[in-house]
Amino acid sequence: MKQIKLYTLLPTTDGSFVAVLPFLSDAPPKEAKLLFDGTPHVLFYRADKESYVWDYLNPDAIEPMKKMDKILIFEVDISSQSIRWEYWARVIQTTENPHVTLEQTR
Repeated sequence: MKQIKLYTLLPTTDGSFVAVLPFLSDAPPKEAKLLFDGTPHVLFYRADKESYVWDYLNPDAIEPMKKMDKILIFEVDISSQSIRWEYWARVIQTTENPHVTLEQTR
């Protein structure tokens, strides 16, 4: 499982977030979803065989994330300064999210 090392969560006026990620793939996202168990670790499934871990969420983001059922994601190509993909991902609240950390992704 790959780790997304650089991402930004931008707060919105309704108390949720927009996620800005680095450009991940030429393939379009398909049924994207996040598994969130209330800890600083999120599992992100972008497509069928494409999964990532977001580690170390800002503590201020945890409580608002517990109330979210979807998140708007932008994948940005930093070199061309353009948005490559824009899509919604379901946020699935779970108590059984396996904790994957940076050490386990090496």
